Amino acid sequence: MDLLFYRFRWYAFETGRLLRRYWKALFLITMLASPALMPVLDQARVLGTPALFGLSGEHSFGARLASLVLYEGAGVLWIMIQRNAVGGGIFADYLQSLPVSPAHSRRISLIILSIANTPLFLPVYAALFATASLSKPGLSMLYVLNLVLLTTSIQMAVLERALYRELPWIFLFTLAAVDAVHLSPPFGLLMQAGSAIAMLSALAGEPTLQEPRAGGQSLRDRLIGTKALCTQAQAQAQAQAQAQRHRMLSSALAPLYRLSARILLDRYRTATVSRGLVSLFATVGSILLMRIWGFDSRALPLALLTQALIAMITAGAYRDLRREHERATSYFAALPIPAPALARADTFVVVVSGLPFAAALAIAVALHRSASSVAGTGTCLASAALFVPLLTALRIPQVHLPRQSLIGAFLLTSTWTIGVWLLFL
Repeated sequence: MDLLFYRFRWYAFETGRLLRRYWKALFLITMLASPALMPVLDQARVLGTPALFGLSGEHSFGARLASLVLYEGAGVLWIMIQRNAVGGGIFADYLQSLPVSPAHSRRISLIILSIANTPLFLPVYAALFATASLSKPGLSMLYVLNLVLLTTSIQMAVLERALYRELPWIFLFTLAAVDAVHLSPPFGLLMQAGSAIAMLSALAGEPTLQEPRAGGQSLRDRLIGTKALCTQAQAQAQAQAQAQRHRMLSSALAPLYRLSARILLDRYRTATVSRGLVSLFATVGSILLMRIWGFDSRALPLALLTQALIAMITAGAYRDLRREHERATSYFAALPIPAPALARADTFVVVVSGLPFAAALAIAVALHRSASSVAGTGTCLASAALFVPLLTALRIPQVHLPRQSLIGAFLLTSTWTIGVWLLFL
């Protein structure tokens, strides 16, 4: 109980800091997303759409599999954002030196993870409420349960740094969960129940050994005196890969632009990859939804909204670059570099990182002639071109208004979306 109490305290401390930073954005999103005049059952169906998508017989096997994989990917991103809070932070390193069994530590992590997943599993809870009105409530509830277990399993694999080892069997259970929904009741129930029992036993069992962390020894190694986790061969391979990346950047970019790119790729690699994955999921999800709609008149507004969302996500890189530039202020003051040069380099790198996703949305809508006119196609292509000034303007709230950056970014993207729509309407 003491271990669980201390882990709770650490999670509350870390999460409290995040809530103090982003409470205004969370409140705004909640107010915008909550329907006003809608029955409770309809609200549950709308909220549970991500979980209920796989239960619909109107979609193909590939579409249902893609929806489940996207939900699992959202779970991975959710736990990557909170890895320090859920994993215990520096307390987890100290715990390695104590006589605590790995299974007991994993049970504690599962309890903390179940609490951390409460916002992520809101669609699942709504889907459980909505499955009571479906034709096969038992099979549907087992599918929703398997969705929870699959997402939790892949999150635990991320926490234990064993994602590549656990990914094959998680993918097999994902295929089984998608295929068993539309089988006849005896076979479907047996397959869903067997998958659930197997995943529960895997979560309750002994955890897999963690992969060595590159870059030094853990606290346990320093206290007990075991061998170093990073071998000399691994260090040389990492040094060679980093040198190769630097050579590629050196041949393609000017020094200041190369500096901004290296800050994002080396110092903030996890945050940069997370932003890229979220943008990729938003792009793929929007294109799949437009395909379901048949690229009708709703496709263009959805593309504009998704481009605005990608711009807000990508603009977070300005904050990382500003933080690094502030640390090196005295060094840059001694160099003959004009002040706007760093701003231009940062803006160029950030725009290049977000422009492919906006261009993919515009091209997808333009190829299908969403508005069945030349004007609609021109609007799609112009939105990709106007994405550049939007992402450039988002540097202002991120750099000069850090405390109100989310509200400022929301106002800018809202104005841009409405302006582009009215300009080409």
